[in-house]
Amino acid sequence: VAFEALRLALPTLHGTGAAPFSGGFDLKSLVANLFLLQGMGVENHLSWNAPSWSISAEFFTYLLFAGVVFATGRRAWIWFVAAAVTAPFFLLAFSTRHMDVSFDFGFIRCLYGFSLGALLAWFQHDSIAEARQALAGGAGRVAWTLAELAMIAVIAMFVSVAGTNDAGNAAPVVFALALYLFAHEGGLISALLSSRPMLMLGSLSY
Repeated sequence: VAFEALRLALPTLHGTGAAPFSGGFDLKSLVANLFLLQGMGVENHLSWNAPSWSISAEFFTYLLFAGVVFATGRRAWIWFVAAAVTAPFFLLAFSTRHMDVSFDFGFIRCLYGFSLGALLAWFQHDSIAEARQALAGGAGRVAWTLAELAMIAVIAMFVSVAGTNDAGNAAPVVFALALYLFAHEGGLISALLSSRPMLMLGSLSY
């Protein structure tokens, strides 16, 4: 805001770009950003701090999550299933850019992925313990390793073919399955990813 005000006060700073407080830096968009509404469908363009549309979508998704849990308690998972099932159909019906978007339907896409993540956290603990016990030992390690390799192949194929078509709407489901599989940490790929050098690389990249 200070920089836009400076551009307004000093015309020599205008350059050849848009006028101060116009385009993605207009006052209407500023109000939307101050209230974290820029990812909630009130804007038709990126504005001010452009990547913050994702914070907007996440903020209201977290509020909705808290409200659902407080209101429904142990039955909250039903609402997350409903969100995860209906969101991709909503995107298929109304989004023309598939998953190659930013502020467009950001809240719906966030609710879609977040609901799947909440369901994983809700149900995976007991199933992981049972699966580890059932597939313990050498044969189990081979089975997990093959499953992990297959999942990597599925992800590579999915990313290569589904980025610019309706199949891209399945991305949260594909990666939720990957998270579920690798959360078991049963195969050699998981062991490699859990090694000290890989953990350091992960921390540095993040």
